[in-house]
Amino acid sequence: MKNYLILLGLVCLAVSCSKKYIIPEPPVPTLVEEWSLITLPDRVYGIEDIDFSDENFGVATGANGTFIKTVDGGSTWERKEVISGSRLAFRTCAILNENEFFVSRSLVYKTEDGGDIFSEYTERESANTFSFEFVNTTTGFLSRSGRIYKTEDAGSSWNMLFSTVSDIYNVYPTKLKFASERVGFFYGGSSREGSSQGRLYITTDGGENWIKKEEEDSEIKAMSFVNEQVGYYANFNNQIVKTEDGGTTWTVVGSVPLYFTDILFEDADTGYGINELGQIFKTENGGVTWRVIFESQDVTGLYKLAKTPNNVIFAAGHNDVYDSTNYRGGVVLRREFVEER
Repeated sequence: MKNYLILLGLVCLAVSCSKKYIIPEPPVPTLVEEWSLITLPDRVYGIEDIDFSDENFGVATGANGTFIKTVDGGSTWERKEVISGSRLAFRTCAILNENEFFVSRSLVYKTEDGGDIFSEYTERESANTFSFEFVNTTTGFLSRSGRIYKTEDAGSSWNMLFSTVSDIYNVYPTKLKFASERVGFFYGGSSREGSSQGRLYITTDGGENWIKKEEEDSEIKAMSFVNEQVGYYANFNNQIVKTEDGGTTWTVVGSVPLYFTDILFEDADTGYGINELGQIFKTENGGVTWRVIFESQDVTGLYKLAKTPNNVIFAAGHNDVYDSTNYRGGVVLRREFVEER
């Protein structure tokens, strides 16, 4: 019995000592979302498109010949010349890798040396290029005023794949969005004199065939897909519209004060929208309600959202600071998470 009591006492002593020297876990910091303005080079004007191929490499294009690239995740940017002395507004860009990427207005320009030299890769025509979509390293699509072109050789040649120019109302889709290599959407429309009409086509076989959906009563301004089934679009009527069956049916789920120029959903619940007033909105309930999370006098218009593979989000646009040629300055914002102050 005596030995038992001694053993019990030692156990109790060990327990009490262990409790005495427990080091508490440090508190987990509370992170808050911030959007920071990135310093851009001189002579960078209103940005219309931005694209990233990985967590470090990205390019952006805009007014008055603007083309810039980053190799450090958007912290610093370098201005490059696509055409010496050109004042073209480059509407869109796309990346294959750090050496090969594209910019376009009416012509498509490609570089194979990281942006030192650009070459023309399409025939001259009056139609503007509105979007690029590469589904793998060799196969891509571009849209031009109601027409879709396809490349299967990494952009060395482009062939017209599909056209909607027979639309009797002269209302065309303009932009492309692919949810996967096989499922894609050709969308857009026209808004003028207080009226708006939308167009939407869907492919489920990698662009070989396009099926026209019922005509929309509002121009589709932007689209984002989480996967092949779940996606959203924003229209000219300030509505947020959702599909859960790959675009077969669409349902209005929410509305915003001013139509979004672009949207980007990270998952079925969390998404971002931007507008021509330079505001950034966020939803956390699948587009039903939205709140303003950023606005600043230094940002007067936002037009494009992009996300890197490591989930850093960028927003691009312009401010109202003009130079001697009367072009607005360019703006790039980056989403960061910092400890709550």
